[in-house]
Amino acid sequence: MANDGESVSDRRAPGADRVGDLLSRVAQGDRTALARAYDATSAQVFGALLVAVDDRPRAEGALHDAYLEVWHSAGNYRAEEDGTAWILAVAARIAGRTDREAGQAADPVVDAGAPAAPVAPPLTSRSTLLAAVDAEIEAAETPAGPDDEAAPDGPAPRRREKLPPAIDPAPTTNTLQAIERTNWTRGLLLLVAAMIVLVGLGWASVTIHEVATRAPADVALAEIEAAPDNHSASGDLAEGGTVVIRWADSIEGAVVVSDDLDRLGGDSTYAAWILADDQVESLGAFDVESDGHTTAQLTGTIETGDVITITIEPAGGSTSEEPSADVVVEIATG
Repeated sequence: MANDGESVSDRRAPGADRVGDLLSRVAQGDRTALARAYDATSAQVFGALLVAVDDRPRAEGALHDAYLEVWHSAGNYRAEEDGTAWILAVAARIAGRTDREAGQAADPVVDAGAPAAPVAPPLTSRSTLLAAVDAEIEAAETPAGPDDEAAPDGPAPRRREKLPPAIDPAPTTNTLQAIERTNWTRGLLLLVAAMIVLVGLGWASVTIHEVATRAPADVALAEIEAAPDNHSASGDLAEGGTVVIRWADSIEGAVVVSDDLDRLGGDSTYAAWILADDQVESLGAFDVESDGHTTAQLTGTIETGDVITITIEPAGGSTSEEPSADVVVEIATG
Protein backbone atom coordinates (compact mmCIF):
# COMPACT_ATOMS: atom_id res chain seq x y z
CA MET A 1 0.00 0.00 0.00
CA ALA A 2 1.18 3.57 -0.66
CA ASN A 3 2.13 5.80 2.26
CA ASP A 4 -0.56 8.26 3.35
CA GLY A 5 -0.25 11.56 1.50
CA GLU A 6 2.18 10.17 -1.06
CA SER A 7 1.03 10.43 -4.66
CA VAL A 8 2.03 7.56 -6.90
CA SER A 9 2.96 10.11 -9.58
CA ASP A 10 5.73 11.44 -7.28
CA ARG A 11 7.72 8.28 -8.12
CA ARG A 12 7.95 9.20 -11.80
CA ALA A 13 11.29 10.61 -12.87
CA PRO A 14 10.97 14.27 -13.93
CA GLY A 15 11.25 14.84 -17.67
CA ALA A 16 11.12 11.14 -18.49
CA ASP A 17 9.38 10.46 -21.80
CA ARG A 18 9.25 6.71 -22.34
CA VAL A 19 7.08 7.04 -25.45
CA GLY A 20 9.48 9.58 -26.94
CA ASP A 21 12.38 7.19 -26.47
CA LEU A 22 10.35 4.45 -28.17
CA LEU A 23 9.55 6.72 -31.12
CA SER A 24 13.26 7.42 -31.60
CA ARG A 25 13.79 3.65 -31.85
CA VAL A 26 10.83 3.27 -34.22
CA ALA A 27 12.49 5.82 -36.50
CA GLN A 28 15.42 3.37 -36.74
CA GLY A 29 13.07 0.59 -37.88
CA ASP A 30 12.64 -1.06 -34.47
CA ARG A 31 9.41 -3.08 -34.72
CA THR A 32 9.49 -4.03 -31.04
CA ALA A 33 9.61 -0.36 -30.08
CA LEU A 34 6.47 0.23 -32.16
CA ALA A 35 4.71 -2.57 -30.28
CA ARG A 36 5.72 -1.06 -26.92
CA ALA A 37 4.62 2.42 -28.02
CA TYR A 38 1.28 0.92 -29.05
CA ASP A 39 0.91 -0.78 -25.67
CA ALA A 40 1.70 2.46 -23.83
CA THR A 41 -0.63 4.76 -25.77
CA SER A 42 -3.29 2.80 -27.70
CA ALA A 43 -5.96 3.00 -24.98
CA GLN A 44 -5.67 6.79 -24.82
CA VAL A 45 -5.54 7.14 -28.61
CA PHE A 46 -8.49 4.79 -29.15
CA GLY A 47 -10.56 6.61 -26.52
CA ALA A 48 -9.85 9.91 -28.27
CA LEU A 49 -10.65 8.46 -31.70
CA LEU A 50 -14.00 7.13 -30.47
CA VAL A 51 -14.93 10.68 -29.46
CA ALA A 52 -13.53 12.27 -32.61
CA VAL A 53 -14.94 9.81 -35.14
CA ASP A 54 -18.07 8.80 -33.17
CA ASP A 55 -18.27 5.40 -34.89
CA ARG A 56 -16.50 2.38 -33.42
CA PRO A 57 -15.72 0.47 -36.66
CA ARG A 58 -14.28 3.62 -38.27
CA ALA A 59 -12.40 4.42 -35.05
CA GLU A 60 -10.84 0.93 -35.13
CA GLY A 61 -9.75 1.50 -38.72
CA ALA A 62 -8.38 4.94 -37.83
CA LEU A 63 -6.41 3.40 -34.92
CA HIS A 64 -4.74 0.93 -37.31
CA ASP A 65 -3.96 3.69 -39.85
CA ALA A 66 -2.64 6.01 -37.15
CA TYR A 67 -0.05 3.55 -35.82
CA LEU A 68 0.90 2.49 -39.33
CA GLU A 69 1.54 6.20 -40.00
CA VAL A 70 3.63 6.34 -36.81
CA TRP A 71 5.72 3.50 -38.25
CA HIS A 72 6.15 5.40 -41.52
CA SER A 73 6.80 8.90 -40.16
CA ALA A 74 8.55 8.40 -36.81
CA GLY A 75 11.60 9.98 -38.39
CA ASN A 76 9.76 13.31 -38.19
CA TYR A 77 9.53 13.08 -34.38
CA ARG A 78 11.84 15.42 -32.49
CA ALA A 79 13.19 14.60 -29.03
CA GLU A 80 11.96 17.88 -27.55
CA GLU A 81 8.34 16.91 -28.34
CA ASP A 82 6.12 14.88 -26.02
CA GLY A 83 5.89 11.37 -27.48
CA THR A 84 2.25 10.72 -26.60
CA ALA A 85 1.20 14.16 -27.84
CA TRP A 86 2.99 13.49 -31.12
CA ILE A 87 1.13 10.19 -31.60
CA LEU A 88 -2.17 11.90 -30.74
CA ALA A 89 -1.42 14.55 -33.37
CA VAL A 90 -0.92 11.79 -35.93
CA ALA A 91 -4.21 10.23 -34.83
CA ALA A 92 -5.93 13.62 -35.17
CA ARG A 93 -4.86 13.85 -38.82
CA ILE A 94 -6.08 10.33 -39.48
CA ALA A 95 -9.40 11.09 -37.73
CA GLY A 96 -9.89 14.14 -39.93
CA ARG A 97 -9.18 12.14 -43.05
CA THR A 98 -11.55 9.38 -41.90
CA ASP A 99 -14.35 11.88 -41.31
CA ARG A 100 -13.76 13.54 -44.68
CA GLU A 101 -13.92 10.19 -46.45
CA ALA A 102 -17.20 9.47 -44.63
CA GLY A 103 -18.56 12.89 -45.61
CA GLN A 104 -18.66 14.17 -42.02
CA ALA A 105 -17.15 17.19 -40.34
CA ALA A 106 -14.07 16.35 -38.28
CA ASP A 107 -14.44 16.70 -34.50
CA PRO A 108 -11.12 18.01 -33.13
CA VAL A 109 -11.27 16.10 -29.85
CA VAL A 110 -7.98 14.21 -30.29
CA ASP A 111 -6.02 16.54 -28.05
CA ALA A 112 -3.25 15.72 -25.61
CA GLY A 113 -4.20 18.79 -23.57
CA ALA A 114 -7.70 17.47 -22.89
CA PRO A 115 -7.43 13.66 -23.21
CA ALA A 116 -10.49 11.46 -23.51
CA ALA A 117 -10.98 8.52 -21.17
CA PRO A 118 -8.75 5.55 -22.14
CA VAL A 119 -10.63 2.75 -23.90
CA ALA A 120 -9.09 -0.68 -24.50
CA PRO A 121 -8.84 -1.34 -28.25
CA PRO A 122 -9.87 -4.71 -29.73
CA LEU A 123 -7.50 -7.58 -28.89
CA THR A 124 -6.77 -8.19 -32.57
CA SER A 125 -5.77 -4.59 -33.37
CA ARG A 126 -2.18 -5.01 -32.17
CA SER A 127 -1.53 -8.26 -34.03
CA THR A 128 -3.14 -6.86 -37.20
CA LEU A 129 -0.92 -3.78 -37.04
CA LEU A 130 2.27 -5.79 -36.52
CA ALA A 131 1.29 -8.19 -39.31
CA ALA A 132 0.94 -5.20 -41.67
CA VAL A 133 4.35 -3.92 -40.58
CA ASP A 134 5.90 -7.37 -41.07
CA ALA A 135 4.40 -7.54 -44.56
CA GLU A 136 5.97 -4.17 -45.43
CA ILE A 137 9.34 -5.25 -44.05
CA GLU A 138 9.22 -8.52 -46.00
CA ALA A 139 8.20 -6.71 -49.21
CA ALA A 140 11.08 -4.25 -48.81
CA GLU A 141 13.59 -7.06 -48.26
CA THR A 142 12.39 -9.23 -51.18
CA PRO A 143 14.45 -8.49 -54.33
CA ALA A 144 12.55 -7.82 -57.53
CA GLY A 145 12.54 -10.72 -59.99
CA PRO A 146 14.32 -10.42 -63.35
CA ASP A 147 12.31 -9.22 -66.32
CA ASP A 148 10.95 -11.94 -68.53
CA GLU A 149 13.35 -12.62 -71.41
CA ALA A 150 12.04 -12.44 -74.94
CA ALA A 151 11.72 -15.70 -76.81
CA PRO A 152 14.76 -16.44 -79.00
CA ASP A 153 14.49 -16.03 -82.78
CA GLY A 154 13.96 -19.14 -84.78
CA PRO A 155 11.25 -21.37 -86.14
CA ALA A 156 8.10 -21.65 -84.09
CA PRO A 157 7.93 -24.88 -82.09
CA ARG A 158 5.94 -27.64 -83.65
CA ARG A 159 2.54 -28.37 -82.23
CA ARG A 160 1.67 -31.84 -81.15
CA GLU A 161 -1.04 -33.28 -83.28
CA LYS A 162 -4.21 -34.17 -81.43
CA LEU A 163 -4.89 -37.85 -81.51
CA PRO A 164 -8.46 -39.13 -81.75
CA PRO A 165 -9.85 -40.17 -78.37
CA ALA A 166 -9.38 -43.81 -77.52
CA ILE A 167 -12.59 -45.86 -77.37
CA ASP A 168 -12.74 -48.12 -74.34
CA PRO A 169 -14.30 -51.56 -74.77
CA ALA A 170 -17.79 -52.11 -73.32
CA PRO A 171 -17.68 -53.28 -69.66
CA THR A 172 -18.43 -56.88 -68.89
CA THR A 173 -21.34 -58.06 -66.72
CA ASN A 174 -19.00 -58.79 -63.81
CA THR A 175 -17.59 -55.27 -64.05
CA LEU A 176 -21.08 -53.71 -63.99
CA GLN A 177 -22.03 -55.74 -60.91
CA ALA A 178 -18.83 -54.72 -59.11
CA ILE A 179 -19.53 -51.06 -59.91
CA GLU A 180 -23.10 -51.38 -58.60
CA ARG A 181 -21.88 -52.92 -55.31
CA THR A 182 -19.24 -50.19 -54.97
CA ASN A 183 -21.80 -47.43 -55.54
CA TRP A 184 -24.18 -48.95 -52.95
CA THR A 185 -21.39 -49.16 -50.35
CA ARG A 186 -20.28 -45.62 -51.15
CA GLY A 187 -23.83 -44.32 -50.76
CA LEU A 188 -24.18 -46.01 -47.37
CA LEU A 189 -20.90 -44.50 -46.19
CA LEU A 190 -21.97 -41.05 -47.40
CA LEU A 191 -25.25 -41.40 -45.51
CA VAL A 192 -23.40 -42.28 -42.28
CA ALA A 193 -20.96 -39.43 -42.82
CA ALA A 194 -23.84 -36.99 -43.39
CA MET A 195 -25.46 -38.07 -40.10
CA ILE A 196 -22.15 -37.54 -38.26
CA VAL A 197 -21.79 -34.07 -39.80
CA LEU A 198 -25.32 -33.10 -38.79
CA VAL A 199 -24.72 -34.20 -35.21
CA GLY A 200 -21.40 -32.32 -35.19
CA LEU A 201 -23.02 -29.18 -36.56
CA GLY A 202 -25.60 -29.30 -33.81
CA TRP A 203 -22.86 -29.47 -31.16
CA ALA A 204 -20.82 -26.79 -32.93
CA SER A 205 -23.79 -24.41 -33.09
CA VAL A 206 -24.20 -24.68 -29.33
CA THR A 207 -20.48 -24.13 -28.78
CA ILE A 208 -20.35 -21.15 -31.15
CA HIS A 209 -23.36 -19.63 -29.40
CA GLU A 210 -21.67 -20.01 -26.02
CA VAL A 211 -18.47 -18.37 -27.29
CA ALA A 212 -20.34 -15.56 -29.07
CA THR A 213 -22.27 -14.64 -25.93
CA ARG A 214 -19.25 -14.59 -23.60
CA ALA A 215 -18.02 -11.21 -22.42
CA PRO A 216 -14.75 -10.00 -24.05
CA ALA A 217 -13.01 -10.04 -20.66
CA ASP A 218 -14.00 -13.70 -20.14
CA VAL A 219 -12.67 -14.57 -23.61
CA ALA A 220 -9.41 -12.73 -22.88
CA LEU A 221 -9.06 -14.52 -19.54
CA ALA A 222 -9.57 -17.91 -21.20
CA GLU A 223 -6.90 -17.10 -23.83
CA ILE A 224 -4.43 -16.03 -21.14
CA GLU A 225 -5.06 -19.11 -19.00
CA ALA A 226 -4.56 -21.34 -22.04
CA ALA A 227 -1.22 -19.72 -22.94
CA PRO A 228 1.85 -21.70 -21.81
CA ASP A 229 3.57 -18.49 -20.62
CA ASN A 230 0.73 -17.18 -18.45
CA HIS A 231 1.39 -15.51 -15.09
CA SER A 232 -0.64 -14.55 -12.05
CA ALA A 233 -0.07 -12.12 -9.17
CA SER A 234 -2.33 -10.96 -6.35
CA GLY A 235 -2.60 -8.24 -3.75
CA ASP A 236 -4.51 -8.01 -0.47
CA LEU A 237 -7.14 -5.34 0.15
CA ALA A 238 -6.94 -3.39 3.41
CA GLU A 239 -10.54 -4.31 4.25
CA GLY A 240 -9.97 -7.98 3.46
CA GLY A 241 -10.07 -9.87 0.20
CA THR A 242 -7.74 -10.07 -2.78
CA VAL A 243 -7.34 -8.76 -6.33
CA VAL A 244 -5.68 -10.98 -8.95
CA ILE A 245 -3.94 -9.91 -12.17
CA ARG A 246 -3.57 -12.52 -14.96
CA TRP A 247 -1.37 -11.99 -18.04
CA ALA A 248 0.75 -13.88 -20.59
CA ASP A 249 3.99 -12.83 -22.26
CA SER A 250 2.69 -13.81 -25.71
CA ILE A 251 -0.68 -12.02 -25.42
CA GLU A 252 -1.34 -8.29 -25.33
CA GLY A 253 -3.20 -6.96 -22.31
CA ALA A 254 -4.18 -8.48 -18.98
CA VAL A 255 -7.25 -9.28 -16.90
CA VAL A 256 -8.07 -8.24 -13.33
CA VAL A 257 -10.24 -10.64 -11.32
CA SER A 258 -11.79 -10.12 -7.88
CA ASP A 259 -14.90 -10.77 -5.84
CA ASP A 260 -13.93 -8.33 -3.10
CA LEU A 261 -13.83 -4.85 -4.68
CA ASP A 262 -16.56 -2.46 -3.54
CA ARG A 263 -19.03 -1.13 -6.10
CA LEU A 264 -18.47 2.60 -6.62
CA GLY A 265 -20.96 5.34 -7.32
CA GLY A 266 -21.55 6.62 -10.82
CA ASP A 267 -19.05 9.45 -10.33
CA SER A 268 -16.06 7.16 -9.68
CA THR A 269 -14.28 4.24 -11.34
CA TYR A 270 -11.31 1.97 -10.74
CA ALA A 271 -8.14 2.45 -12.78
CA ALA A 272 -5.04 0.27 -13.14
CA TRP A 273 -1.47 1.50 -13.64
CA ILE A 274 2.00 0.04 -14.21
CA LEU A 275 4.86 1.37 -12.10
CA ALA A 276 8.20 0.46 -13.71
CA ASP A 277 11.54 2.24 -13.85
CA ASP A 278 10.11 5.31 -12.09
CA GLN A 279 7.52 5.70 -14.86
CA VAL A 280 3.74 5.36 -14.88
CA GLU A 281 1.69 3.69 -17.64
CA SER A 282 -2.11 3.49 -17.71
CA LEU A 283 -3.75 0.08 -18.13
CA GLY A 284 -7.26 1.53 -18.41
CA ALA A 285 -10.34 1.95 -16.21
CA PHE A 286 -12.92 -0.63 -15.10
CA ASP A 287 -16.00 -1.06 -12.87
CA VAL A 288 -17.37 -3.78 -10.63
CA GLU A 289 -20.20 -5.83 -12.13
CA SER A 290 -23.72 -5.78 -10.68
CA ASP A 291 -23.22 -9.13 -8.92
CA GLY A 292 -20.12 -7.85 -7.13
CA HIS A 293 -17.74 -9.86 -9.32
CA THR A 294 -14.99 -8.26 -11.38
CA THR A 295 -13.45 -9.68 -14.54
CA ALA A 296 -12.08 -6.66 -16.40
CA GLN A 297 -9.84 -6.48 -19.44
CA LEU A 298 -6.78 -4.22 -19.23
CA THR A 299 -4.48 -2.85 -21.93
CA GLY A 300 -0.70 -2.58 -22.05
CA THR A 301 2.14 -5.05 -21.57
CA ILE A 302 3.01 -6.31 -18.09
CA GLU A 303 6.52 -7.56 -17.43
CA THR A 304 7.71 -9.51 -14.41
CA GLY A 305 8.96 -7.00 -11.86
CA ASP A 306 6.33 -4.35 -12.62
CA VAL A 307 4.12 -3.08 -9.81
CA ILE A 308 0.42 -2.86 -10.68
CA THR A 309 -1.44 -0.16 -8.77
CA ILE A 310 -5.24 0.09 -8.68
CA THR A 311 -6.70 3.46 -7.72
CA ILE A 312 -10.08 5.18 -7.55
CA GLU A 313 -10.48 7.91 -10.17
CA PRO A 314 -13.29 10.18 -11.36
CA ALA A 315 -15.74 8.56 -13.77
CA GLY A 316 -14.13 8.19 -17.18
CA GLY A 317 -10.63 7.83 -15.76
CA SER A 318 -7.91 10.20 -14.62
CA THR A 319 -7.90 13.53 -16.43
CA SER A 320 -4.21 14.13 -15.71
CA GLU A 321 -2.86 10.82 -17.04
CA GLU A 322 -1.48 10.26 -13.55
CA PRO A 323 -2.88 8.05 -10.76
CA SER A 324 -4.36 9.70 -7.70
CA ALA A 325 -3.21 9.07 -4.14
CA ASP A 326 -6.38 7.04 -3.48
CA VAL A 327 -4.66 3.67 -3.84
CA VAL A 328 -6.84 0.58 -3.36
CA VAL A 329 -4.18 -2.12 -3.76
CA GLU A 330 -0.66 -2.61 -5.09
CA ILE A 331 0.31 -5.89 -6.76
CA ALA A 332 3.96 -6.85 -7.23
CA THR A 333 4.55 -9.10 -10.23
CA GLY A 334 7.97 -10.35 -9.28
